[in-house]
Amino acid sequence: MVNRSSVLRPLLLAGLLASARPAHAQVLWRGDFETNDLSQWNTTLNLTTGSRTNINVVSSPVFAGQYAGELVIHPDDLWPNAHNRVELHYDAQRTGEGETTFFSWYFFLPQNVQAHDDIGYWESAQSYQQTMAFYVEPTAGGMDLSFRTNRPSGMRHFTGPLTAADWHQLAMQILWSVDATTGRVSVWLDGALIVDDVAAQTKPDANDVFVQVGFHRNQTETPVETIYVDNAVEGTTLSDVLAEPTGAAGAAGASGAGNATGVGGASGGAGAPATGGAPASGGSGGAATGGTVSSGGAAATGGATGAASATSDESDGCGCRVAGRSRAPMHALVLGLAALALRARRSRRDLRDRAMI
Repeated sequence: MVNRSSVLRPLLLAGLLASARPAHAQVLWRGDFETNDLSQWNTTLNLTTGSRTNINVVSSPVFAGQYAGELVIHPDDLWPNAHNRVELHYDAQRTGEGETTFFSWYFFLPQNVQAHDDIGYWESAQSYQQTMAFYVEPTAGGMDLSFRTNRPSGMRHFTGPLTAADWHQLAMQILWSVDATTGRVSVWLDGALIVDDVAAQTKPDANDVFVQVGFHRNQTETPVETIYVDNAVEGTTLSDVLAEPTGAAGAAGASGAGNATGVGGASGGAGAPATGGAPASGGSGGAATGGTVSSGGAAATGGATGAASATSDESDGCGCRVAGRSRAPMHALVLGLAALALRARRSRRDLRDRAMI
């Protein structure tokens, strides 16, 4: 007599492992400047002003590979709407109604900012309505990073301290929808979840949405500021954009030997944190230092809960579910178990047939 459990147990294990496999991952686009030019990006804003070039490819500091982008803003870098801006523009590939975008980039501010600056935001094509943004602003002790959504009303979801002269990663999972109850946003800072699946109207209309990184501020902000950008990625899964790039330079203000630290820490040579650089985040799944994870649409500012209206220059345009909550793995599990039941039935029939021979 054959022990049925000995037949079914390996089949069950194999089926569960097969059903637990993640969805196919794919990097859709990478803006890492390893072409030694700006050709990976769709366009630039204020690439030059007069005889001055505001956006350059540099070899130091870099986060990964050999090159990064350097963006420098001056008081006379004005757009037709009179806003002060120097930016890189990318047309994301998956921004239709109901689609999910996974996007991340690294940035490096060599010193504390002196003005209120948008350093990255999403905006609708054609109608040019800004839907969400990251900005930095000076504080008494240094500078803060904040994140807000703009629709259906201005809501600040996170504010926390940001260190200068360190590479930082911002990663996002965005479910796009014109319905404020359907759209979702999650944000990771240096691998730590800081905004957890908040509801927002992520699309203002049916137009596609693009992202711009660099500097964007109103014309009253006049200091010269510099930001470095590296390893921007759009992928089909969260792991695509949170994964550490290969060939990381491990630079902390300057190029250096060794690999950068993994997600959750400031970069440093040979995997060590940068000087003075305890990780900017509390580790995977924790809040960045001084901030509070914003979840389910609640706003968090400096660790306190509350809403903050966007200022006029932040909301005039030019001015997604967490992976573990996806239904796809459950569907795969159901299909896997159904396949197992069929195989078990066939195994029992084969055993019966052998016994009759």
